Amino acid sequence: MVVVASDVNSSNVTGVTFDGATMTEVLEGTDNIAVDSIYVLPLGTAVGSTTGDIVVTSGGGASAEKFIAAVVFENVDQADPTSSEVKRLDSSGASSSTLAVASVDGDLVFDMIDTYQADAPSTLTVGVDQTQLHDQSGSSFSGGFAHYSTSTKDGAAGATTSWSTNAIALQHMAMN
Repeated sequence: MVVVASDVNSSNVTGVTFDGATMTEVLEGTDNIAVDSIYVLPLGTAVGSTTGDIVVTSGGGASAEKFIAAVVFENVDQADPTSSEVKRLDSSGASSSTLAVASVDGDLVFDMIDTYQADAPSTLTVGVDQTQLHDQSGSSFSGGFAHYSTSTKDGAAGATTSWSTNAIALQHMAMN
């Protein structure tokens, strides 16, 4: 299971659990105002479905906006579910972000992007051969607009994930 946990009013996600089981943080990034993180939890090879609550703990408090997205993948190496992680923070008004992720044929690359725009929701366009999984935007109580998306892409040597945006700031993370 992969969980993206973001808090618009905190610089640290301190933990994520699923049905009481502690998840492992793979990536975290902050601009010292908001934080984005990716957590994983191997669920084993059981055939049946598992349900439970996802609980995110962060310093932003109960009233702060949060983005939480979850997805489960099959045929994942249970002992070592990720092998490469990269992230990028840009507050210079970049119109796109591309991350190169070490990968091989048969792997799956997962990424998330968080953008900020001061006066209106930003636009996000997912890169070539990526499948967008989640997409959520909205205004922030502290001002401005946040936009979050996740995607997957088939792994390959030299795999890249990319997004185009009109945002003034972004944080992009990817893992294999």
